[in-house]
Amino acid sequence: MITEIAPAPEHTVPEPARTRGKRRAWDEVPRWQIYVPLSVYLLFTLIPFCWILLFALRPAGSTSLVPWPMTFEHFQKVWTERGFGTYFTNSVYVGLATLVLTTVVTLAGGYALARFDFRLKRGFLPALLCSQFVPGALLLVPLFRIFAELRMINSLGSVIIAETVFQLPLSTTIGATMN
Repeated sequence: MITEIAPAPEHTVPEPARTRGKRRAWDEVPRWQIYVPLSVYLLFTLIPFCWILLFALRPAGSTSLVPWPMTFEHFQKVWTERGFGTYFTNSVYVGLATLVLTTVVTLAGGYALARFDFRLKRGFLPALLCSQFVPGALLLVPLFRIFAELRMINSLGSVIIAETVFQLPLSTTIGATMN
């Protein structure tokens, strides 16, 4: 006589019910009460840009609201006759140089503040943040005098140095406190 042994039933542990966590007041707000104010804000933000674009694309002397025929003569005139190309190139150069310089100094300073222990470390980060309380206009005369002595007035280098110096306290604090 052959006896068949049935396999034992699989014992599965039921998964715990998923909880949503605490319900916040934000979850109770109907979606339309979020989207209507955002749409109104978007309209008030975009209408001036559309208005400027419509006026820029109109032919000179045209009084119609719709720019027909559409023309780019105003853009061409600003770019060639007014020297906007030079301004744009200088802005890109200053922006990129400031970005690179600020990033390099922030990486070094933030790493040192986060990694190493030194005597005045506890007061250094608050002092960096407090340096942001000084209005930029208050520093204009001292900066002008420094750059005048260095013969850097009216140069891109002075703008790059000034922008980097203004960006360093906040970016170093952020770099030091990131985990």
